[in-house]
Amino acid sequence: MAAPATDVITHSTDREATTPAGSTRLERLFSPFWRRVLTALGFAVPVAGVLVMIASWGLNVIVNDQWADVTVIKSSYGHFPDWSVLWQPHNENRIFFPNLMVVALAHLDHFDITVEEFLGAAMLIVSYFLFILAHRRRSPSTPWLYYCPVMLLGLCITQWGNLIWGFQTAWFVVMLALAVTVYVLDGAELTWPLLAAAIVTATVGSYSSLQGLTIWAAGLVLLYYRRRSVRQIVIWLVAAALVTFWYFYNLRYVNPHSGYARHHLFASLKFFIFELGDIVGVQYQNYRSPINYPVFLFGIFLLALAVLSWARLCGLRRDTESSRAIGVALIVVSLLFSAMVVQGRAIFAYLGASFSRYTTVNLLLLVGIYFILLPAPHEETIARERRGVPVPVLRWAAAASTVTVLVAGTYNGMYAGHFDYQYQVTSAQILRHYRSEPPGSIGTLYIFYPDSYILHQARIAQSLRLSLFAP
Repeated sequence: MAAPATDVITHSTDREATTPAGSTRLERLFSPFWRRVLTALGFAVPVAGVLVMIASWGLNVIVNDQWADVTVIKSSYGHFPDWSVLWQPHNENRIFFPNLMVVALAHLDHFDITVEEFLGAAMLIVSYFLFILAHRRRSPSTPWLYYCPVMLLGLCITQWGNLIWGFQTAWFVVMLALAVTVYVLDGAELTWPLLAAAIVTATVGSYSSLQGLTIWAAGLVLLYYRRRSVRQIVIWLVAAALVTFWYFYNLRYVNPHSGYARHHLFASLKFFIFELGDIVGVQYQNYRSPINYPVFLFGIFLLALAVLSWARLCGLRRDTESSRAIGVALIVVSLLFSAMVVQGRAIFAYLGASFSRYTTVNLLLLVGIYFILLPAPHEETIARERRGVPVPVLRWAAAASTVTVLVAGTYNGMYAGHFDYQYQVTSAQILRHYRSEPPGSIGTLYIFYPDSYILHQARIAQSLRLSLFAP
């Protein structure tokens, strides 16, 4: 992630005078043709990788938590909308809007899980395009080639646990709601209709999964850095309070392990750091497994890099010109999300911190760091005003982290994703013959519920011709 030349404005040659700021170093390395080729590949390869992964390993079979969707679909055939079913939480998550999507898919294509997975991938892809467009809107001199690592990180298959599990489409709804909110709030002007639109998208994200509530924190960061009016900030906070209150109102889910994090602070801190570092995709199979120290140290490194990058180039100083505030907002979302996971899953030790599905949000930490360190207007003026680690050192550290995640995350994602594919193949075979399968094998379809529950849900799915029971 090499930094562009900083003295473009002082150059006097005709060629450099007509060159956009920030592109002279690229010109020395690549011709315009090769820059366009590399940019196209940098955007196309991660998109193709995600789609190929789903096409290869995504199966039209209901497994694990997705059996809860059968109940939602059944209620839609009897009485729609059944608000009580659509609004009821799944564990600690309100998934109202994903439930609406599930009902629509059931009536349109018999609840084809692969369609749901492709839809989730499309939302993830659009989310990162919006992040990039929002950043470049305030930094138009940044070459498009510099955004390729953002796409590579954001679509890394280390997040296979979400990409090839249809139920996790809810998390991609949150990502899209976050991206739209960031794009709307970070515009040059924030009119009242735009603020209202941002409140709507933040609400959609909030009622799609628990981590959707972090969107309000991201919005507050942008409102602060962009010097929005006090009235707009107050309205945003009031909306956040109301949505959060309604989210938790009458939420009957009780986590029996919710007190573990409070009473085991040191273990929870290690869990938190390990989760940040495990965007490389190391998968634990047993909660008694010892800590993976390279992953733990990588988590410390990323956390330190985020703090140093923020302190060096952002701090609490308001910034109405550069694009760095977007990076700060994404870092805040990632850290808050990791804290939420600690609260609910620390009891499972490093097994709970290594779940692939968490990487989708945790990757925002490194993406946010990258956005902060990308060249921006008046960068060197700000850098000279503050003492600390040289910006080039931070950039090389971010580049090394990006390469580490792409290499290790791809390798681990390929291995673990193929293992999960084999599990789904076995699940599909059991489900096709569930009436004649021995009782012990039915539990494979969802280990946390009794066989009687799975059998009941399977009969409903077959009667409604859902998923692999479709004609």
